[in-house]
Amino acid sequence: MGVELKGKRVLLVEDNELNRELSKEILENEGVIVDEAEDGDVAVEKVRLSKKRPYDFILMDIMMPRMDGYEATIQIRALENKRLAAIP
Repeated sequence: MGVELKGKRVLLVEDNELNRELSKEILENEGVIVDEAEDGDVAVEKVRLSKKRPYDFILMDIMMPRMDGYEATIQIRALENKRLAAIP
């Protein structure tokens, strides 16, 4: 039995445009609603602003130019809004 992805909202964080496009296509083919961020700092801001409609999960690249995935994850986990801070 697999996990139902249809209708789930994901933040896809990837600095490589081709990788982001391919990943987005694969996810959308499974019915996932994809929002994109090209760097960790953008991802943190998008999560912070998603209070009314938070993401179901985040797919995060590790090596990005301005803020790597580790630092972005640390900042997301430190958000005051515990619901947003706990997004898998």
